[in-house]
Amino acid sequence: MCAQADWTEHKLVCEGKCKYHDEALAAHQTQGGRMRDFDPHRDYIVDWFEAVPGFFAQAELLAWQYRNEAPFLLASASESDVAGKAIRLKVVATSWDDKFGSHDPGLASNAYLQAGIRQEFDSSSFCSDKSYVLVMLLKEQGKLQPASYMMGGVFEHHVLRGVESVEALTAATRAEDLADALAWIAGLFPNDSEKNMRYYRERVALLLGDTSPPLSVPVPSRALNNEVAYAMIHALKLRFDIRLIGLVSAAHLNGKEGVISTSKLPGGLRWKARLDDGTYVDVKAVNFVHICGNYKRKTP
Repeated sequence: MCAQADWTEHKLVCEGKCKYHDEALAAHQTQGGRMRDFDPHRDYIVDWFEAVPGFFAQAELLAWQYRNEAPFLLASASESDVAGKAIRLKVVATSWDDKFGSHDPGLASNAYLQAGIRQEFDSSSFCSDKSYVLVMLLKEQGKLQPASYMMGGVFEHHVLRGVESVEALTAATRAEDLADALAWIAGLFPNDSEKNMRYYRERVALLLGDTSPPLSVPVPSRALNNEVAYAMIHALKLRFDIRLIGLVSAAHLNGKEGVISTSKLPGGLRWKARLDDGTYVDVKAVNFVHICGNYKRKTP
């Protein structure tokens, strides 16, 4: 329902969308499609992308990173890529100058979608510090043109705050950063707050030999902070990128970058990391630092 306060503007927006809707419907029928099968919004597109772990968290963080440029995000995928491993997600600046074809052929041929994108950004209610635009293109088997859907996303406090907390947690060993991170986890899993606090107290006992009361806030350390930070990024279904440091017997690996692939190997002190060159190493949590920014979803 159009907002009454912006009726003049919304009237033009709705008329424009109706025009392009009619054109899209006419094209659909010209190709032999039935009116009852026509749905330009295609809710299943959102369901398909939503089934890809971490996709929307990655998209939101990318939009937040470039929010000052007021871009829209363009995601392209193929329906046959069930795991979403080959999804292409990129930032398109609003200074696109109507050259939609340079970004994706499926975008260039969709006048209805182009109109929606323009009108979303032209709306006086759009604020790049509060929301973003995500365009999803899904290539369906047996069809020449990809199905499309444009959605306006709202920046979620728990995602942004979680990543902000992770970055503070892995930059230093301040007690307040660890307390803030544990509060974030407790907010995400309120029914397990005591269990989680007890677990991290046990981890401190194993890592540092600390025997403070079971439900007290643990003493921060690089190893513990990395463990908590990993748990937070894992909850968002994102990759935990790292850089190796402080290795002595394998000093030649210091500075190498990769991603944590398995947390806490048997014994509870080592983690398996896949380095960028494809090799795997087992390291202690004290021997890696988290690489912040450019957050990506986990891939199988």
